[in-house]
Amino acid sequence: MAGKDSELEKGLHAIVGSFYKYAKGPPGAQALDQAAFQKLLSNELSHQLTEVQGTEAGKELLKSYADKKVVSFEEYWKLVPFVCQTIRCNNYSKAGRKPAEMAGKGSELEQGLHAVVGSFYKYAKEKGGAQVLDQAAFQKLLNNELSHQLTDVQSTEAGKELFKKLDTDKKQLLSFEEYWELVAYICQTIQRYSYSK
Repeated sequence: MAGKDSELEKGLHAIVGSFYKYAKGPPGAQALDQAAFQKLLSNELSHQLTEVQGTEAGKELLKSYADKKVVSFEEYWKLVPFVCQTIRCNNYSKAGRKPAEMAGKGSELEQGLHAVVGSFYKYAKEKGGAQVLDQAAFQKLLNNELSHQLTDVQSTEAGKELFKKLDTDKKQLLSFEEYWELVAYICQTIQRYSYSK
């Protein structure tokens, strides 16, 4: 499909690409040594790192990486949702900053993480005190934000099938956590097809 990638699509590629920017090793077996991991943290997550370290869970997570000689993509991936959760709390809660305050700030990775979180909230509606995507909002997100990544779900029927798969609690609404499963799937696909050969 022709056209520019959406901010969400760019963000998904930045999440995966940032790991491989610092990774070493043969295709399919790249990993970050401790120096490369620290470089990734300081160069790519400097704005978010302060917020992550500001929580006990964040400190524990970062501490768990300190003893590792190498960090695989799968281990790096454990950090990504934690950072996104911090972004959600600090930018999309009632007491948090407004997302516009972070617009254009930070590394490509940080901007990508903000795009992933922001795309959900761009289409989400409040239902029962929580922000969720209904089927129509989800289809709009697919069509507007993921047309290059998920070309097969542009039809309403395919979009409905994907929605059903992601809707694990069968409430016919997608929470951020259920949306995150889609993000993980796309990032794994990008990793497999763009970096594992």
